Amino acid sequence: MAKVTRGYLHFVAFAMPGLLYMVLTRFFCEGNSQFTPVVLTTVVITLLNLGLNMVLVNGLIGFPELGGAGCGLATAISVTVGAVMIHFLARRQLRFAFPEHAFAVDQQQTKAMFKEGLPIGIAIVVEILALCLLAFFASSLGTKVIAAHQVAINIAIVIFMIPLALGSAATIRIAHFRAQQNWQDLAKTRNASLLFSLIYGALMAFAIIYLLEPFAALFSHDQQVVVLITALFGYIAAFQFVDAVLIVASSILRGVEEFVKPLAAIFFCYWLFVLPMSYVVGVKGWWFGESGITTIWSILIVGLAAAAGVLTVQAHRSTRQTKTTQTADSF
Repeated sequence: MAKVTRGYLHFVAFAMPGLLYMVLTRFFCEGNSQFTPVVLTTVVITLLNLGLNMVLVNGLIGFPELGGAGCGLATAISVTVGAVMIHFLARRQLRFAFPEHAFAVDQQQTKAMFKEGLPIGIAIVVEILALCLLAFFASSLGTKVIAAHQVAINIAIVIFMIPLALGSAATIRIAHFRAQQNWQDLAKTRNASLLFSLIYGALMAFAIIYLLEPFAALFSHDQQVVVLITALFGYIAAFQFVDAVLIVASSILRGVEEFVKPLAAIFFCYWLFVLPMSYVVGVKGWWFGESGITTIWSILIVGLAAAAGVLTVQAHRSTRQTKTTQTADSF
């Protein structure tokens, strides 16, 4: 496993320059309501990545069989192609962003973006590192347990994509209405995005619990792993529900330039509650309850639910305070 992982990471490293440029251009297009470059690029690189994986992993049509390392090479090639493609598509849609002549970098704007973007980036890193540590905790419970845990995390990540997109849209629209001092539409956007997150979370919870179980055997050939995955479906459903609310509430706050509050909530949730409690109770079985993967997921859900509740309240307060503050400033 370590050898396969090293080979994969070696090739994925070459994807980083293209990935960073592609993500940057994607967000710029979305911020300017130009979605065609993003959609076309995503479709093309997804199909390309699928084809390259089949060829490079299995050694088809004369290529060497690279196994897991082939996944990394396929990703590197696909992402590089995607960066070139989205550049030219975005250049056609947003000509003002790609001037022919050289232009000076505005240091004030650069500092402002760094100041606003850094807490968002740190929050994501804090959350991902915490989930990685939870995987390490699960590994101490056995290989079958960590296999089921990783499957559960992968399912949650796929479902998480819609709330993430909804959160990005909420940030853009709330920032837009805030700049226009259009408080009525700002409040409507806030309420609609939170409502959509609740509806989506409820629908996905129903689908996971009642519709996904017949497909559990597709994730593994080991019957014990399948049983463990099935046992985690209820926890996945609850996790994605509260996580959807958490993401959208955080995005609303970012729309009104509240960048530290989501970071603080995520940090306290994961690093001061979920991780210590998961190790002490879920792994060691101290204090109360029984050790096990379901205990770890229960603690994770409780922590996220608390953070989601706090950020939802903060989202309502911050949007109201923004209206009051800017209205007072206008007088």
